[in-house]
Amino acid sequence: MLISERMSANYQYLLVFSTAVLLYSNTFSADFVYDDSQAILTNPVVAGDVPATEAWTLDFWGNPLTRASHKSYRPLTTLSFRINAALFGMSPLSFHVTNVLLHAVASCLVLKFVCRFQLFEQNPDAAVFTSLLFAVHPIHCEAVAGIVGRADVLAAVTVLAGILAFDQKENIVLATVLAALAMCFKETGIMLLPLLVVFMLLNPKKNSSDLRRSISGFVLAFIFLATLRHAINSFEPPRFSKSDNPVAHHPSALVRTLTFLYLPIFHLKLMIYPKYLSFDWSMDSIPLVRTPTDSRFLASAAFYAVLLVTGWKLARESGVLEKTWKLLRVDKHSHRVGRHSGKNSPTKTRKGECQNAARKILLALSLIILPFLPASNLICYIGFVAAERTLYLSSVGYCILAGLLYDFCCPRLGRTLTVSLAFLALTLHGTRTYTRNMDWMDEESLYKSALELNPPKAYSNLGRVYAAQLRLNDAEAAYKMALEHRPNMADTWYNLGVLYQERKNLTSAVKCYETAVKLRKTFATAYLNLGIVHHENGDDQEAATIWEKCSRIDGSTVKAQREHQQAQTSCRLRLGKLLIQKKELQRARNILEEAIHAAPRSYPFLASLWFSLGELYDALGQDVKAEAAFQAALQTSPEHIPSLLTMGHLKNRQNRTSESNSWFSRALTVSPNSPEVHHHIGMAAASRGDVAGAESAYINALELAGTHLESLRALATLLREQGRYDKSEQVLRTLQTHHPSSESYGDYGAILHLNGKLQKAKEFYEKSLQLDSKNNLVKENLRKLERKMASARLT
Repeated sequence: MLISERMSANYQYLLVFSTAVLLYSNTFSADFVYDDSQAILTNPVVAGDVPATEAWTLDFWGNPLTRASHKSYRPLTTLSFRINAALFGMSPLSFHVTNVLLHAVASCLVLKFVCRFQLFEQNPDAAVFTSLLFAVHPIHCEAVAGIVGRADVLAAVTVLAGILAFDQKENIVLATVLAALAMCFKETGIMLLPLLVVFMLLNPKKNSSDLRRSISGFVLAFIFLATLRHAINSFEPPRFSKSDNPVAHHPSALVRTLTFLYLPIFHLKLMIYPKYLSFDWSMDSIPLVRTPTDSRFLASAAFYAVLLVTGWKLARESGVLEKTWKLLRVDKHSHRVGRHSGKNSPTKTRKGECQNAARKILLALSLIILPFLPASNLICYIGFVAAERTLYLSSVGYCILAGLLYDFCCPRLGRTLTVSLAFLALTLHGTRTYTRNMDWMDEESLYKSALELNPPKAYSNLGRVYAAQLRLNDAEAAYKMALEHRPNMADTWYNLGVLYQERKNLTSAVKCYETAVKLRKTFATAYLNLGIVHHENGDDQEAATIWEKCSRIDGSTVKAQREHQQAQTSCRLRLGKLLIQKKELQRARNILEEAIHAAPRSYPFLASLWFSLGELYDALGQDVKAEAAFQAALQTSPEHIPSLLTMGHLKNRQNRTSESNSWFSRALTVSPNSPEVHHHIGMAAASRGDVAGAESAYINALELAGTHLESLRALATLLREQGRYDKSEQVLRTLQTHHPSSESYGDYGAILHLNGKLQKAKEFYEKSLQLDSKNNLVKENLRKLERKMASARLT
């Protein structure tokens, strides 16, 4: 290495920055994966569906901060996503480039940090090694290659910048503001304040009295920010499912305690040996520690014992214990600075060297431990058992320890051997990072990488990917593998039901949906699809019962609020339309008005909902309310064709032909090649006696779609009413050829009857009755035909 001896500080920063960028450049072609979908693609703030200020009222996933929310409040991170989307669109490239650049900045801040605090003043190579190790460490892949990990990167950047700023300015207000900003990137940013307390104790620049005041200020600031953060959550703890954090839901306090005490060791193992990494450590991917005789707990107990003993010795040697004791007792001479208390540089004495080394190690340990505490489940339960991205800031301390080891080995093993070992470590870490980035390239590769570590979650998500790729057999196999490992996954049962429904295997779909709602009573989307399947099976009563049950679910504790509310609204919409068909208009009105009131702003079918309500009012004869509902639909979606057409018909019935034509013209402008639009124009013209206009419109519709059912039927009727039987026969011949049914055969038989083609007419009457023996009109026409044919034979 020896690079620091031959290059200026600027080149050192350039080396660290470029290493970070080049190593993660293979993520530039990566897609949105896993949590990116909810935090970015469907987040209304990021998509621009709501004002940017809404970021301050919604959680990280775009849901209201209600009881059901994850309570992940990271408005500045969400706004950074919105800036990406506003400047470069929803292409994943700009999001990934931003993440990589931020990681490069963080790596440079690590270099700045170790240089500012002179952690390696005798060996500048160690500073470069520390920052390079941070730049290439594989534990950062989730935070950098996964776009939602930006929250951890931004929080780390702000915390490091905050420590550096305080070291220069020593301004508590500035430090508090930076901690608040870091909190708005991610909650762990609040740990900037405890870190600054540790830094003041390890690098005393003030006398005891001033130091006591500064620490008291930080304690008050910490309490204020923590209280404010809890106030944003309405002082309610977040709620998480058992699959997200099975340890927190375990009934045994002993099992919870033993497992949570093991988890920090598990995370440390990931940093030291980052070979086995996973996008998700939920469910049973980390087995519970059930008894104190479990080897993992014994190892944890030994580790904590060593850590406590080592920490105590380091605190004594560094002088932190003595300093802390002075702060706790009132000393009338505390305003005086001791002879040696103001010296930060290591002395040439053995004692001074030991004190300086102890402070450096304590500094590194505090950087490892303090940022990890909020994610440890030891203070409060959170929404996961383990997550690699939470180690992003903690890894700064780990890399500093590695740098101290490098500095220790140089004079003992020789610089050449130490540099060679360091280069090997950087190469191995960099290679693992590069290959791990490839796992984050797309969802299929990401989920496949975790099949051995978390099979139920990986197979379930992989099945969803296969289904999106229309690899339905692979999707079915993946879902079944996931359920074999963990049968109680409601989402997987639901996804398998969707697959069966698409394959028209409705019996199996019903079983899957019923299992899903049995496992999760509030699963609104499963209720919606279960009702749809029953409706497709012709069981409208069961469908109505299921949709009504869905509409009454209390969703206050549902995690995915937006999806839940949309599914409930769809249940109400479908129920309302079904009730309209059954002529239960008052009940339909109550359901649809309730749907309008409860529909979220992001509901994708809001125009259809208003349109259905307008149709209901129209059926009730309430023209004013109907028109207002149609106008509301068009306000929601100005190009909503059904509303445009219905407004045209409404004005036509009111004999306001000019306004009617204006609405139909708007529909034609939106969809000039739609046979439906031309057909409705023909219907309106026919209703007001404009035969030529109606015929022209029907012909236009058939030019666009020669087999358009309604237009063929309407044109044939129009021609027959004008006595143009031959032309009507041609149209009805096309109709029965492309749309064979009892009705089309009967109509064709009737026109043949009128045209005197009696034998052929009889054949089509009989074909019609074969399909529907209860068609009384065809029966009557056939009897008339037979009497006519008998009369002709007699004559």
